[in-house]
Amino acid sequence: MAMPTRRSLVSLFLAGAALVAGCRTAELNAYNLKEVHHPDGRTKRRGAVHSAWQHVLSQAFRFSIEGAPKFAFGDEERRIDDPLGVCFENLRQLLHDYRGENALGIEVEMVSWLGGDCEYRLSREACALSLAKLGERVGVRRPLSLAEGVEPQGSDEVAARIEAILRATRGLVTSGADEPEPPGLSAVCAEADRRPLDREGARRLLAACNVLLETVGIERAGVEPLVDLRKRLEVVCVGLTLGVMLEDPDPRVRAAAFRSWISLTAGRDADALERAYGDPDPMVLLEAVRSLARRGAPVPEGATAAELQSVRDLWMERLAMLLGRLLDGPLLVACCQAMSNLSGEPADLHPEVWVAWWEERRESQTPADTRP
Repeated sequence: MAMPTRRSLVSLFLAGAALVAGCRTAELNAYNLKEVHHPDGRTKRRGAVHSAWQHVLSQAFRFSIEGAPKFAFGDEERRIDDPLGVCFENLRQLLHDYRGENALGIEVEMVSWLGGDCEYRLSREACALSLAKLGERVGVRRPLSLAEGVEPQGSDEVAARIEAILRATRGLVTSGADEPEPPGLSAVCAEADRRPLDREGARRLLAACNVLLETVGIERAGVEPLVDLRKRLEVVCVGLTLGVMLEDPDPRVRAAAFRSWISLTAGRDADALERAYGDPDPMVLLEAVRSLARRGAPVPEGATAAELQSVRDLWMERLAMLLGRLLDGPLLVACCQAMSNLSGEPADLHPEVWVAWWEERRESQTPADTRP
């Protein structure tokens, strides 16, 4: 057998490099995240985690023989030595994939799953921080939650919705040519989220939409109802996930979630700052104080000068109380910076100066200069 020439080896390498460069990163990362987690978010020690090369080869050599099980290159399970590291690295890569609507759908799907269920705190924190970008892209500004007493769609009902969507899109999947919208697709897509969904139900429906739209193509004629459904599900998933992460047991994750919420509203949502201020952990409180230092008091548009000053006074009183018992650290610095921003006074990082200033101002009842 003739040995391959240097030119043929170089050509093979370049072809492989082109395949890897064109590998759909979001799909690869989502695949690996599923391989390294159980459905409930616990990490696994065995799975078929892929590198970019393995994923390309797996897709290239995947085939199915009639009457025989499916086979794919690289799908054998192996020991995963560092499942938490694999989880975080693939999540980090996924959260930096900005290539199109399909990548966005996959990203929302993974964040809504792992943000609430992953056992690794760093991964949940990364999900919480990503909600600022995701909320901006899908149009979410506040956390969502099911109204008290509202019963969401159950697991069987969600499964029935997915089955109905699969039946309605069967023609699109099997046909290679553009066809008109399949009969009944608009109806089943409209019905899919007519009743309230919890985070898990919305995520499962979103996952089905992601697979179908990746299979048939988002530009394909007739898929518009499915595209619209996916957009609605993205809103529900991001909003519900933000709501869940604001109550995460780990304060670092809660702080990251509040940072995203405050960022989405540019610090103008009083509820976000009130809830962060009322959190028992200083890391979460710090997010509210930093927003005051950077963006000022949260007041609604059209507020009068008197209303603005009233809100400023409320927060300055709270900050002065904090400064009276803080010794050092980032929270003390942020409180001093916030006092300067709200009062219009020169910056000063000595807490006793601000406490004395506030006491003098309150006793004299002389309103501070208001700023436009």
